[in-house]
Amino acid sequence: MNGQKTKEAAPKSAADEAHGLYYSMKTAEALDLLRKRVKEEPKDAEAWMCLGDILLGEEAYGESVEAYRAARECGGADKDNVLKASMQVIQVLRDNIKDYAECRKEVMGFISFVEKEFPSEEERKPFLVLAYHAAGVCSKKLGDYADAQKQLRKAIELAMPADKRIEDERAYYQLGEAYLRDAKWREAEDCFSKVIMINSNLDDAWMSRGLARGFGGDLQGGLDDVKTAIAKNEKNAIARNEKTALAKNEKYHRAWCAKGILEIRALKYEDAVESLTKALSLQPDYDVAREWLRVALRRDSLEFLANFPESAD
Repeated sequence: MNGQKTKEAAPKSAADEAHGLYYSMKTAEALDLLRKRVKEEPKDAEAWMCLGDILLGEEAYGESVEAYRAARECGGADKDNVLKASMQVIQVLRDNIKDYAECRKEVMGFISFVEKEFPSEEERKPFLVLAYHAAGVCSKKLGDYADAQKQLRKAIELAMPADKRIEDERAYYQLGEAYLRDAKWREAEDCFSKVIMINSNLDDAWMSRGLARGFGGDLQGGLDDVKTAIAKNEKNAIARNEKTALAKNEKYHRAWCAKGILEIRALKYEDAVESLTKALSLQPDYDVAREWLRVALRRDSLEFLANFPESAD
């Protein structure tokens, strides 16, 4: 046209082509393309990342972690690639595979990388907030409550002002859970109170504060909080048009179980039987509720009174 040459479009990368196939519901073809690509060119970090993303979407969690690790290894001087791949590994290990020991190792390596590669404190902050939060969650899940408290306090202290509201909500909730498992009732109550001040609709925070207050000696206050958790769970479900899904809602049966446990502590056995039966009607396989129901029926709570229930997990 007018004697001018048209500029040829750059060829698509294997990752771009694979994404197109995947979004066209051609998953097998996308995976075949990427596996062939990384076999021929094992240093293609973009292809490895795309392979990890598709495998994650297909719930092939172990393979996705290996793909992300390969992307990280060939990332070289590309800090963004290393950060993205590392964060994906941490997320999959924590949220999907639930290998908390391996996840905590990954987090420690991630922290070392960030501290080495980002000399500026302001640059490091957002990554370290996420890392300390992840480390705290893993430590809590592993039963290392002292370390969980240490890591989560770091996350809260480092949270940037722009992210402070949401980071405080998440970190204070997890810190409260760590205190709860460590029988530090007052500290747990304070954390959950902070969460409720930030987001009063978070029914989990009401339930957990109720357990902290109840086990800390304020049984009526604890029961009031747990009842609020049940009411908010129902209200939130209705707002999302999910009332019929309440029976499958893990928070809902846990809240009824927590109510029953505190009623046992208050020696209100008939109320406890009703609450725990409700929890089991919602989730028949909930062994924690079944054990506490036996206690309520026997009216013999002495051996349990000093122990924190596992119902909040």
